[in-house]
Amino acid sequence: MADSENSRTVPAITHRNILPAVERFLLGLATDQEAARGEGIDATLAAWNAWLASYREFARLCCLQQRLETNLLNAVGHPYVEIRLPSRATPAVASTEEEIESWLQGEEFADQRQRAKRDLAARLENWDAADESVGFSRAKEAEAAAADHESRLIAALWSLPAVTLPAAAAKLHAIIMHGAPKLDASDFPWLQLRSVLMDMLEMCAGSSDRLPLSGAVKTDAAGHNRSSIHHRRRG
Repeated sequence: MADSENSRTVPAITHRNILPAVERFLLGLATDQEAARGEGIDATLAAWNAWLASYREFARLCCLQQRLETNLLNAVGHPYVEIRLPSRATPAVASTEEEIESWLQGEEFADQRQRAKRDLAARLENWDAADESVGFSRAKEAEAAAADHESRLIAALWSLPAVTLPAAAAKLHAIIMHGAPKLDASDFPWLQLRSVLMDMLEMCAGSSDRLPLSGAVKTDAAGHNRSSIHHRRRG
């Protein structure tokens, strides 16, 4: 179904690359809308565009804080102390003075309790000093703020009606990105939703001057790509 004026060779759109293909197509439409600066703006598509930017920023900060946490743990270890008790085969773990007091109650454990508190205070001091240098807590706060922002924007997107095919595809794309346990999940309903999204992308290509990936979705008579991927069905 490629436009006869478009001679560039492009890869087939499959279930494995449908999400980035939809993003490129819809971002192109959203950019065209912004450039037009006139009437006929699709509010749902504009809301999807804003949400996608927030989602990408949240994902970036999530990866950043995880990397910084790993760096921090490698540098100073976990900020807790191990408490050995005669009644336990393995050490107990305490990360607060309250937990230490809970594990080491009574006069018989007074000296051990005080040593554990001193050790914990030293570990927390080392953690805080390293954290200030590494920036883990700052990244974690930024990630939490980005998560709140993304949640507000996707709630706004859900509240808007999809009155155009691209807007409906945008909302379905957001459902998959926001809700799927992993983006290539093959269990129900995620594989099936990606199949519907492929159908919608092909319909968008047939009704728009802007073709996804500057090419066509390669399909069979049923409207699904069969040459590039095998559907795995639930037993």
